[in-house]
Formats: sequence, structure tokens, C-alpha cells
Amino acid sequence: MNPATRRWGIAAAVVAVVAVVAAAMTYVGLVFAPRERARVASPELADLLAADTRFERVLWIASPHQNLGALDERVGDLALYLAELTRLAGISPPRLPTFGPFSLPPARELALAWSGSGQSFLGVARIEPGVGLVARIAGRLAGNPWLAGGRVETAGRTIEVRWQGGLWIVASGLPADLTWPLPRSEEAVRRAAEPAAIAQLVLRRPAGQLPAGRFVLARGVAGLEVRSGVLPETLQPASDGSFPGIALWVSSTDRGPIGGPGLFLLWDSAAEAIPRVAVLQRGGGRTFKLPGESLLHLVGEGEPAYRLGWSVRATQSSARREALLLVPWFERHLPRPGSRTAWLGLAGRLVPATSARTLERLARNLELLPLLPALEVRRLAAGAHLLAPFRDCAAITFEVWHEPEGARLRLCTRLSGPEAMKEGLSSGEDGEIDEEVSIR
Repeated sequence: MNPATRRWGIAAAVVAVVAVVAAAMTYVGLVFAPRERARVASPELADLLAADTRFERVLWIASPHQNLGALDERVGDLALYLAELTRLAGISPPRLPTFGPFSLPPARELALAWSGSGQSFLGVARIEPGVGLVARIAGRLAGNPWLAGGRVETAGRTIEVRWQGGLWIVASGLPADLTWPLPRSEEAVRRAAEPAAIAQLVLRRPAGQLPAGRFVLARGVAGLEVRSGVLPETLQPASDGSFPGIALWVSSTDRGPIGGPGLFLLWDSAAEAIPRVAVLQRGGGRTFKLPGESLLHLVGEGEPAYRLGWSVRATQSSARREALLLVPWFERHLPRPGSRTAWLGLAGRLVPATSARTLERLARNLELLPLLPALEVRRLAAGAHLLAPFRDCAAITFEVWHEPEGARLRLCTRLSGPEAMKEGLSSGEDGEIDEEVSIR
């Protein structure tokens, strides 16, 4: 072979190697690199999401190694973040199964179904093609039942691991009459035509303020959004209300005979040791308390003012005065039980950056001044920690409706609430209301 031919051969080999490496890197980037990715649940896993599921809670995630990998990059430590989030929400967290060297199963979809604190548990992952075959062979050679399939004894529990085609199945404590695969349901077949989603959560019974139902995480026009049940689309979302200087506001209304709603308003604060806070209540009862309320009464502060049947209490007189100006907007935009339409059980809007900063300062100062129980201070600190990774988001809004049941959470929304709020406060209707009821 002459030198020229040899050089051309070497060049061709180098090009071929580079092409193969580039193709492999592209494949790895597309399949394994952390990024947002939506899918449609397969019929096998959609059966677990059916309304008559045997489990109390079912979580389905599309491409978990990509979607949860992207979330892990944002929050820093996904396991600790999920533990703190579920503890604050009052629900038991699922335990994400590991897969050999992968902290998250390299799967196209993953479903976790559990009851109670996980005594009855089923995990099903559709492992990426090729990876599953290699994992099974490696598991057999190494005698690892987690990868090859078999029985695993851990933490006093027996876990059964097996393969069904490309499905990796992990189960523990299942009822004797529950077998896999589940009988094919008409609901699972219908879902094959549904839009792709990033994740879905099914609650068979209410969990805290969350109603029972199916919650779907997908990207909408305004950003990432979680939706569940029936939402009153004809009404302006109450959670869109944005008020100058307020870092967050939360509204809560109970089903019972006690009046409502109750509101908690927190102003952005860069100087005060205790940020400005106001609590509003319509009718009887007390939904929220002021930080250090008993101490405020001792020094003659915190006395309520009234407007349109609402009581307004605050940590400072300036906060009470500003809260009184907002009463007409809340009076009109928070539907209550008995209004012949869906009513709002929970709603709120927060700016992550200012809310996290203000909650963190409040928790830190309350640790030095024991004005609240230690549990409440820890909740404030946990809220600041959970919001910190979303400081670059414009706003987070949420609302939970009843009769019929529905819920919506919007992440990183770019909705322009201030203009809508300003228009509502300046309308003639508010002027007529203000003339009827005096402010004192």
C-alpha cells in the first residue's frame, strides 16, 4: 500500500471513529442527559393511574432519569428536597428505586404505587432498550437480584424483583389477589390518546388541602402547570392577583359553617427585623395567626380594623392600612361556599425570590425571639428552602376548588396580575361598596 493510500485510510478511520463517537454522544445526550421531556403513559402503566386503582397514591413520571435529573440540577439534592416537600405537604414520600449504577432508573417511564407509608408498594419502569438486556446479564454474572430479578431482603422487608419484557418490576407487601399485569381497563386505553405529560399523581383520598383525583404536570402557554379535576374556566383565576410590595398571599376557606375565607399577606421586607404581615378574616373563626400575636396585644398593637365584613389585623399599622385597601378585591374574587358555583378552598400567589428571602429572615429572627412554636418556625424555614431553587421564576400561583373538585398549580408563570388587580380596585362597583361600609 503506497503512503498516499495509507494516509487516506487512516483519515477515513479517524472520520469513522469521530462519527461513531459523535453519534454515541448524541444518543447519550438525547436519552440520558437531564432535560424536560413529556410522554404519554403506556397502557400497562396507565392501568395504575385508573380511578379505581388499588393503591392510595400513584406517581407516574416520564423519562425519570431526564426529568428528575433536571430537577436534581435545580434543587441540588433531589432526595432531601422531596423529603422536605412531602413532609411539609403532609403526605408520605415515595422511595425512588435505584438501578445498578444509576441513581434513577434509565427508563422511558416509571410508575410508583403505594399505600400508607409504603407497606404495600409497586414500582414499574420501562427501561431504555439495550440497557435492560445489559443490566440483566450483568446482574446474573454478579449474582445481583436487583438487576437480574429475584428476592431481596432489606430493612426487614422482602422485595420481589422481576422482568416482564422491557418492564422492570419491584414489589413489596402486595395483596394476594393483586397480580401484574393488571387487567386492561377502558380508561387506560382512552388515555393513549391524551396529550403528553411530564408526570401524573393519583390520590385516592384527600391529602391535606389536596383533594382526591389525578394531577397532571405538563407545559402550558404560561409555563409548567399542574392541573386536576374541573376548573371554572369562566372565572378569572383568583391566584393571578398580584399586589405591589407583597411577596406572597394565601387564602384558605373551610367547608364548615365558620365564616371565611381567611388570608395571610406577607410584604417584601429588606430592613425590618419582623417583616410586615397582615391576616384577614371574613366572618367568624380564625384561619391564620400573626407572628407574635400575643406579644403584639401586650404592647397595644395587632388590634383589628374592619371593612365589608372582614377583620384585618397586622404587625404594623401601615400593613393594616394597606390590607384594608385590598379587601374589595378579595371580596369579589374569592368565591365562597353556598355561592351556587364552585368555591375556592385554597389559593395564593408568591414571588419565589422575595418570598424565600423574607421567609428566611423571618425564621432566623423568630429563632432569636421565641414568638412562635418551634414547629411553626421550622415550617417557615422549610418554605424558604423549598422556594430558593426557583428564585429566577416570576411567580408561582395555586388554587384548589370544591363543588366540583379541581386544582391548579402554575410554576414560573409570566401572567400580568398587577394590571388586572388595578382595574378591579378602581371599578365603580368597589366605589359603591366602600360607601356602604365604613372603615375603622
